[in-house]
Amino acid sequence: MDADALLAVVPDPVVCFAEADFTQTQRYVLHRDASLVMVDWITSGRHASGERWAFSRYESRFDIRRGSQRIFFDAIVLEPHIDSVVERMGHFNVLLTAVITGPLVAAAAMDILSRLAHASIDSSTRQGSLRAGRDFVMSASRLRDGGALLRMAGTSVEGMGLALREHLAFLSPLTGGDLWRRKW
Repeated sequence: MDADALLAVVPDPVVCFAEADFTQTQRYVLHRDASLVMVDWITSGRHASGERWAFSRYESRFDIRRGSQRIFFDAIVLEPHIDSVVERMGHFNVLLTAVITGPLVAAAAMDILSRLAHASIDSSTRQGSLRAGRDFVMSASRLRDGGALLRMAGTSVEGMGLALREHLAFLSPLTGGDLWRRKW
């Protein structure tokens, strides 16, 4: 991605149906002056059909580099036949990963890190994490290039969507419009 560019990848969550096998890899190579907001999230499935974490396999990989330096590499692999995803997820139905990095979004990344670092922290979570209640958990950490990694788990897509909208409110002025007008 070129200098002074902003790429915002903010899709709807992946909803895997029963027995689905989903694999994706997202790779971004950024110029040193480029900015990226990348969101990836998954729901536990089609609840109205009685499906909850019923897919065969889910794999999502991320590789984000600034020039030749890797600033974020991560993978989420969920395989119900190997490990009980339902038990591990407990009552959570949505997982979300967001990366906010680059000069155009640096202040927003620092704001997210600061807000979560100064939030009340439950003794069962690590520093930088906020337990916002039984239905919602989030954490933030600094990336190698000064950006922020935001992770959230929640019980509902609607609740997570509202929280995501709040955390990414800084995007609307940068993109020239309300990204959320037709959402939640």
